Amino acid sequence: MKEKLFLAIAVTSAILCLYDWSSPIRVRNTTQTEAIADHIARLQLETLP
Repeated sequence: MKEKLFLAIAVTSAILCLYDWSSPIRVRNTTQTEAIADHIARLQLETLP
């Protein structure tokens, strides 16, 4: 189960980094980034036993 959690965290950070990097405006859209992180955190809680 730890492997799955580690993988989920790694994927989360990769997605957030890619999102920030691909954003045409260098200003961080924190609300969207936080919404994505919150959504992924909820998915992680659902997959945990």
